[in-house]
Amino acid sequence: MTRVYYVHAEKLRQYCQNALVKIGIPDEDAYIIADSLVHADLRGIDSHGVARLPAYIARFRTIPWRPLKVLKDIYATVLIDAGDGPGQPATVKGMHLAIDKAKKFGAGVVGIRASNHFGAAGYFAAIAAEKNMVGIVTSNAPARLAPWGGTTPLLGNNPWSIAVPSNKDYPIILDISNSVVAAGKIRIALEKGEKIPVGWAMDAEGRPTADPQKALDGVLLPIAGHKGYGITLMLEILTGILVDSGFSTGVGAIDDADRAQNMAHLLIVIDIERFATLERFKENVGRLIDTLKASKHAEGVEEIFMPGERSYRKMQERLRSGIPLLSSVVEKIEALETDFPLEKERGYERGSSQL
Repeated sequence: MTRVYYVHAEKLRQYCQNALVKIGIPDEDAYIIADSLVHADLRGIDSHGVARLPAYIARFRTIPWRPLKVLKDIYATVLIDAGDGPGQPATVKGMHLAIDKAKKFGAGVVGIRASNHFGAAGYFAAIAAEKNMVGIVTSNAPARLAPWGGTTPLLGNNPWSIAVPSNKDYPIILDISNSVVAAGKIRIALEKGEKIPVGWAMDAEGRPTADPQKALDGVLLPIAGHKGYGITLMLEILTGILVDSGFSTGVGAIDDADRAQNMAHLLIVIDIERFATLERFKENVGRLIDTLKASKHAEGVEEIFMPGERSYRKMQERLRSGIPLLSSVVEKIEALETDFPLEKERGYERGSSQL
């Protein structure tokens, strides 16, 4: 059995932040990176959580990077060069710039070039929703999808998120990528020694596979067939090509620490009150939520959820009980250089009744 440990969210964030500071990441930037990783784990997005930290550490130990620089600032638009630095700090700063632009112009659009993996897109879109605005965030990614009908990985799964405020306890946050499943989930299956469902990926010969290693060596399948291919193609254009950064095979893999990723992000923020009063908007979003939840349920369905609702509940649960981490993940992050040990609250064998 695989052992699972529970770690308090704030202790985990401090540990990750310290590990990043030890390799020269400025404290403020290290906080943002660590917070984004822990936030993903809190919401149950384990594929984008602290399991990513060792790859980040390896990358920023070896890849030289420059301070973030604003290249263009024209009316409602800003273009940022992230200097091959961490994606999270650049995107958080970009979101705040987009919010400021939206307050002034009604909408703000920020493009970020020469960046790196930024984690879960919803973390950033939620920043706008917390300010009672609409947040739209997308990024390109290393090529793992083939064009529809092909077998060569030439497009990223290009994640995107839309977040809007509501009058409920939680905002609606759609946070998805354009592959049936994120590559990170396939890595987790590989880590656990588990098979993956057929339909997630193809091997290098274009055959359906349940082997996670063959899936990672092959191509991921897009959501909704040719429609998902079309969406990821357009997002490739709106990120890498629009902001003049890497695209297609020009985007480096996260675990290739000898090569800059050269990723691109596009951030859009809309001021709701340029169109409707905030109170009416949030009230109507709430009414729509209530209408959808009141739908007759399909057989076997106990509750209808909104995008981001289950992960919100998961976050409340994990804030109370701690974040569960596989022993393999714990071993890797404990091997990092830090000033203090990782405090684990308790551990169980995966599959035991205590879990």
